Amino acid sequence: MKINNIDQHIGVKLKKSFYFQFIVCGMSVLYLLSACQNKSPKVEEPHVSYYEDKDSFIAARSKKSRGSVDELLGDLTDNKHRYYQPFYPVKLEVYENELPTFKNFVAMYSYESPYQPMIGIVTNSKKDIDATNQLLAQVHVKFKKNIKQRELLTNEILTKVVAYRELQKKQKVVVPIVTKDGVPKVIAYKVDQVIDLGGGMPAFGLVPKNKNAEAPPILLFRGTDLSGSGKGNASVLADLDLNGPGYVVFQSSEDEIHNWLVKVNSIYNKKTRVLGYSLGGSFVQYTCLFQKDFVSKDVNFPNVAFNEPGVSEEVAAKWKELPQSEKPALMGYVTEGDVVSTVGKLIGNVRELSLDKSLEPIAAHLTLMSAEDTLYAYRLDVTLKFEKDESVKTSEKSDRIFSLKEESEDK
Repeated sequence: MKINNIDQHIGVKLKKSFYFQFIVCGMSVLYLLSACQNKSPKVEEPHVSYYEDKDSFIAARSKKSRGSVDELLGDLTDNKHRYYQPFYPVKLEVYENELPTFKNFVAMYSYESPYQPMIGIVTNSKKDIDATNQLLAQVHVKFKKNIKQRELLTNEILTKVVAYRELQKKQKVVVPIVTKDGVPKVIAYKVDQVIDLGGGMPAFGLVPKNKNAEAPPILLFRGTDLSGSGKGNASVLADLDLNGPGYVVFQSSEDEIHNWLVKVNSIYNKKTRVLGYSLGGSFVQYTCLFQKDFVSKDVNFPNVAFNEPGVSEEVAAKWKELPQSEKPALMGYVTEGDVVSTVGKLIGNVRELSLDKSLEPIAAHLTLMSAEDTLYAYRLDVTLKFEKDESVKTSEKSDRIFSLKEESEDK
């Protein structure tokens, strides 16, 4: 049946349904299943522009369109009502990355690659792990001056590429970091433990090989696994949890997660960074809330979620009730056009990433954004548009100025 024949009145009622968010997430999953230390060169700091209000920001950004099968998802989610607003005034950062290393990696390994897809795709070849470590090493070599871009690249590669390798205990992973003094280093990590979240879904506990390294342990959650394996099917079912994507799975595995966090905190005397993408991003949000005492509050080593679905109203309310001093440093990155992140309530300090070109919903979810030529990033107001009273925007505008504290959280 063509989308044009869908009764608009029924569509409006569907959008008001609590479960509609999860229907959209389910459709996305089903469609995805079918698709499946040298001196660095001079790298400029990101260009920054400011836009005081909605009209000036929209005028500066070109309209984007969807096509093909994705039109259905685009129409159902209704961009006018479902996507998040920028946080005004908008601080728009522009990152440039024209290095062939990253272009070649995407050409060879993207989710739609005819050669060896492994961005968001599970593989168990040691060669794929080696290729990923080589890419992370290049991040260290090529991005020593632009700290924000270095961290963005590193975190996206860890969550979208490293987490989809079948890592084994004691296996090595190289991670570029920036110390609290602003010094770029590369740290050799090893897999300390593979935590079974249920049905074989893994979370990888990584620790520095050198206990005195200036870097905390990392808990790396894998996102949805579309391989069709048993553990892959378990992750798809977790996506469709009506309590919020991955919520029941997290609850059932929380004791094992807690035990590992406590263990490494006692050994390394550092709180753990928690990283994840897609469903893994859901686990990041839950861990930051329910295991907050053992998770990093250091803005230099934040917890990071990419393309994450939101949490339930109840979980979001618990996060909101936490005193600021008790909240872990939580960064989220969602992609313009990705319907997955319109499910539920996003928490933490969230930014939207976009490109010059339009991305259809599936591509928006699976693209390695930081490897693209030009990348735009800006902070979001994580209140959904349709819940926002238009009449109060003007009165709120004066309160929406980046404070020095907020700027420090952006690091």
